[in-house]
Amino acid sequence: MTNEAEHLLRVAQRGSRGKGASGGELRAFRIVDVLRRELYGLDEEALRGLHELIDSLYYDPMDTRDTVAEFIGDESQAALS
Repeated sequence: MTNEAEHLLRVAQRGSRGKGASGGELRAFRIVDVLRRELYGLDEEALRGLHELIDSLYYDPMDTRDTVAEFIGDESQAALS
């Protein structure tokens, strides 16, 4: 595992404690938890797409969020319930 991946896991670990965790630590925990539970079964092309989407959301959040909404809609949480 790379140093960067271990760093993410340490940040997520701090977020898992809840009380006293920063907003970034809480978000890291939620992201890692979802990836841990949901990533299995994606093919390699989808995994590469996930990496690209993460980069796009970080570097160009407004346009990327609009593009994502066009594909999955703004009500994507309803589908997960």
